[in-house]
Amino acid sequence: SEPVQRLTKSQCVKVEPHLATWPEHWTAGDWETESFAGNSEKFTAALARECRALGVDLCTNTRVVALEEEQGRVAKIITEKEVLDLGAGVEVVVAAGAWTPLLLATMGYFCPVYPMKGYSVAMDLPAKEAASTQLPGRMLIDGKLYVSRLGNQVNSMATLTRVIFKGEPKKPRPPKSLKCSHT
Repeated sequence: SEPVQRLTKSQCVKVEPHLATWPEHWTAGDWETESFAGNSEKFTAALARECRALGVDLCTNTRVVALEEEQGRVAKIITEKEVLDLGAGVEVVVAAGAWTPLLLATMGYFCPVYPMKGYSVAMDLPAKEAASTQLPGRMLIDGKLYVSRLGNQVNSMATLTRVIFKGEPKKPRPPKSLKCSHT
């Protein structure tokens, strides 16, 4: 199936019944079949619990300032508190969000992740509204305003602005080979 499908008004209402209560001036909608929303705070807490259960050491409240490479792999993680020497079989996942390009640049890699600044608010629904079918179950987009429901919360996000960090790599360096895997 295509990642974006144009739906008629009746098809939209079938997917999201609460749209039947919307004003009559709309005729169609785009359904992004591959778009999902999630609560990053809950996801991160659950991921940390699972990692700890598997014996992963997590260093929280610790700023990573650089990565050191040996033979095409991360050999050391340099933090503001200590230098972590990694064994030969240790794999590293760099998941530093907007700071990923800055960390990978310490090893000479260019990473096209561009930090964005937006505005969002998450509101807990009153108990009587939490069970309501009048609220969206999927993300709704109207121009630059995004609204989604996550459990007993409604999230609203708007307008993204490109952010430039001091010291951010400006141009791609000659590419190095980097082992990547996708799941």
